Amino acid sequence: MYKIIVYFILILCSINVFATTNNTSSAATTTAVVLPDLTQPFYHYYAGVLIGYGNTNWDQMISQDASTSVSTPISAGGSGVAEGVMVGYSINPHFSFEGDFTHFPSADLQFEPYSVYAPLTETTSKTNAYTIFGKFMLPIGHSKFSAFSEIGPAYVQRDDDLA
Repeated sequence: MYKIIVYFILILCSINVFATTNNTSSAATTTAVVLPDLTQPFYHYYAGVLIGYGNTNWDQMISQDASTSVSTPISAGGSGVAEGVMVGYSINPHFSFEGDFTHFPSADLQFEPYSVYAPLTETTSKTNAYTIFGKFMLPIGHSKFSAFSEIGPAYVQRDDDLA
C-alpha cells in the first residue's frame, strides 16, 4: 500500500556539518554569536549519506489475543540500521532545500495459519521514504557546525504481500 504522509520535523540542537564562509578578520572583538557575512556569495550544492537506527514499528498491530489473530500478525520485527542518501542546495548559511531517500529495515511478519491471509503465514515488508524540505540553520560560532530545523512533505512506500 502506498501512502503520502506529510510530516513536520523539528530537530532542535541537532548538529549538521556543512561548509560555511566566515569573513571576519577582527580578532579583538568577543561576541556570543558570530553570523557569517551575508553579502558574500554562498550558494553551493551538497550531498551525504544517512545512517542510523530505524524502526517501522508494527508493535501496535501484533495480535494480543485469539480474537484478533485472524486479521493481525502474531509476531513482527522490523528494527535495525536505516540508511539513505541526501542532496541539497544551500542558498545562504541560514536556509537550504534538501531531498532525502531513506531505506528502513525490512519487517518480518508472521500470521496464524487460519488468518484471513491464509495460505500466507509469513511475509517481509519493505519500507522506503522520500522527502523534500526546507532547512533552517543557525551557524554555531566560527565552526562548520549549525543547529537546524526542517519542514516538508514525505512520501512513504511500503512493499509486501499485504499491500
